Amino acid sequence: MNNTQDETSRLAIWGPSCPPYGGVSVHIFRLLEILRSNGIQTTLYEENGKGDPSQGIVPVKKSAIAFGRTLLTFPEDVMHFHLSNHTASILASLCLSLRPKKRYLFTLHGDSVIEFHRKANAIMRRLLGSGFRRADQIICVNDRIQEFLTREIGVESSRTAVIPAYLPPSAAELASSNIPQEVSAFVNCFDQVIGSHGWYGFFDSGNHVYGFEHLVKLAEDLKDKRPSACLYTMVSGTYDPQHREEISAIRNEKQLDNWLLIEDAFPAAAIFKQTDVFLRPTSTDGDSVSIRECIDLGVRVVASDAVSRPASCVVFQTHDYTQMRDCVFSALDESQSNRVLPKTRSNVMSIINVLRSVLRRDI
Repeated sequence: MNNTQDETSRLAIWGPSCPPYGGVSVHIFRLLEILRSNGIQTTLYEENGKGDPSQGIVPVKKSAIAFGRTLLTFPEDVMHFHLSNHTASILASLCLSLRPKKRYLFTLHGDSVIEFHRKANAIMRRLLGSGFRRADQIICVNDRIQEFLTREIGVESSRTAVIPAYLPPSAAELASSNIPQEVSAFVNCFDQVIGSHGWYGFFDSGNHVYGFEHLVKLAEDLKDKRPSACLYTMVSGTYDPQHREEISAIRNEKQLDNWLLIEDAFPAAAIFKQTDVFLRPTSTDGDSVSIRECIDLGVRVVASDAVSRPASCVVFQTHDYTQMRDCVFSALDESQSNRVLPKTRSNVMSIINVLRSVLRRDI
C-alpha cells in the first residue's frame, strides 16, 4: 500500500463511527483506515457527536443546524455521505448546491431509500432526485438500488457503481481478547453457536425488520430440540425502548437462558470466528456487512430472501419461521470439513478507485 500522502485533494466522510458495531459504522471504521493507509487524506465528520479532532474525527452535534453549518463550511474538496436519513440527503445536496466547487458522493447502504422515495410527496421526490443527479458518484450496495437510481431517478449509469459494503477486518479486530468475558463464558457452555444481529424497535410496514419474533421461537426450539446449541444477538441500538423491554420480558418469562442479548459493543469479527451458523432473518436489507464478513471467515450463513443474497447463503422465504428453523438445523448438522465456502471479494480497490476518480475530477 502507498503510504505517501496525496496533497492534491482531500476527502471528508460523513457518517457514524464505532461503537456501536453496526454495518455502516464498521464499514466507515475500516474505510477510514484503508484510505489513510493508501495516501488519501481523510477526515470523518461523526454524525453522533463522538470523536477526537486530533485523530481526524470531528464530532458534529445531532441537529439540522449543526449539519447545515458543517456542510457550508467544511474545508475538504469532496464529501462522501453515508446517510440513513434521506431527508438529510436532500438537505446535504441543497447545502452543497451553494458550494459549486465542492464535489460530493453518496454510499447508499440499504433499500430504505427506495421506500422513502415512493412514500414521499412530489416536492420531496423532486428534491431527492435532483440531489442524486447532481452527485459526482453514488455507490450502491446492491443492483436493486442502482436500478432504482437509473430508471426511476434518472441518474446517469456512469455515475453509479455497485460495490458491496464489506471490507475485511484487521488482525486486531479478530483477536479473541476483544470478546467480553461474560460473552466468552456463555458460548463456551455450548457445543454449537448461532449468531445474529439487530436493532430493537426497528419496524417496517408493521414487521420487525430484524425478526426478533422469530429469534424468540428459535431459542425455544433450540432449548427443546437442540440443547447443546445457543443463540446470541448483537444489538446495535434501540429505536423503541418499549420493544426492548418486551423482548427482555419474553426472554425471562420463557427462561431462554440459551439466548444471549449482547448490548455492549465490541468488534463482531472476533465472535463470528467462534460462530457455527450466522442467521439473518430480516424483512428488508441492503447488502449485509455481517453476512459478507461471516462468509469470508468460513461461517455458514442462513438468510431470508428479502433481497438477493451471496451465492453461498442458505436462503429461506422471508417471514416463514418453519423454513427458517429447518434451514438453521440443517446448517448445524453439516460438517464444516465437508463444506468449503468461497471467499467474499474484499471490495477495497473498487472503492478506492471510485473515490480517487472523484478526487481527481476537474470541477
